[in-house]
Amino acid sequence: QRMEQAAQRSTGTAHRETDALASRLAPALASQTRRARQEFGKASARFLPALPQAAIGRARQRAEALERMLSSLGYGATLARGYAVVRGDGKVLTSTKAAAAANELEVQFSDGRIKIGGKAKGAQGSLF
Repeated sequence: QRMEQAAQRSTGTAHRETDALASRLAPALASQTRRARQEFGKASARFLPALPQAAIGRARQRAEALERMLSSLGYGATLARGYAVVRGDGKVLTSTKAAAAANELEVQFSDGRIKIGGKAKGAQGSLF
């Protein structure tokens, strides 16, 4: 019975100490929470305006990368390497049969286009 009473006293003391700590902890926790919210608010005020600029910067970099890819994959880069685009009657031709059937041919190089064939110019006859 003595041990039981000692245990009750010890438990009671522990409860009181816990209650005392809890009563001090709640205001301290509330104070810490207020401070954390204030700091977060200050940090947000500094960083939020920068977010759209960062997004715009990333979008600009992506657009520039896509533009570089387009220029390397487009036929303009192929023309710069020495190839040409042949058109017949305004359409791109991909075979000799289509070229032979065209009334007028146009060849596009990297620096411009030139028409060939069709009616003879001056003393020069038709190339076809």
